Amino acid sequence: MKISIRPHKPRVSTFLKLFGLTFLLFFSIITLFYFLTSFGQPISAYFEALGSLWFMALFIPLFNSAIHTYATRLHTLTISEINDPAYVANWAVELLEKNGVKLEQESASEKVLMPTGRYARFFNRFFNTEVVSINTEPGQVHITGLYKYVDILDARIKFGKVNFGQHAAS
Repeated sequence: MKISIRPHKPRVSTFLKLFGLTFLLFFSIITLFYFLTSFGQPISAYFEALGSLWFMALFIPLFNSAIHTYATRLHTLTISEINDPAYVANWAVELLEKNGVKLEQESASEKVLMPTGRYARFFNRFFNTEVVSINTEPGQVHITGLYKYVDILDARIKFGKVNFGQHAAS
């Protein structure tokens, strides 16, 4: 049995959506404070009074979006040289269901799992970051999802002394 983890590239669409959302949030807060504190004054005087706050309103969303986009990139765990890929896929589904995801779709060669928590479902709905996909091929299984899910499986295989190569013999 061989195990390998391959990270995917971060998605630009996730970065742009997050940047737009966080910039809009910061801009809304600044506009709200303008209406609450300086509504009678010209808006240019208010922006001059803000000074470096505009700098923060641009760079905090920029850095936040970059960090979150990098953290939500997909990883693929490949388990190869196994005798029974269906058994490994079912084992992975059972383990991941204990860790906050549920089986949504199932076919002969693919299983799709979705998160059960509200926060994770929100991010999955808007940014499509929380889906776990398990694909089986002869002799190997590919599990694609966030690193937290891939790491759960990888750690259990490495430190739980699971040996899928010998399953068909037993």
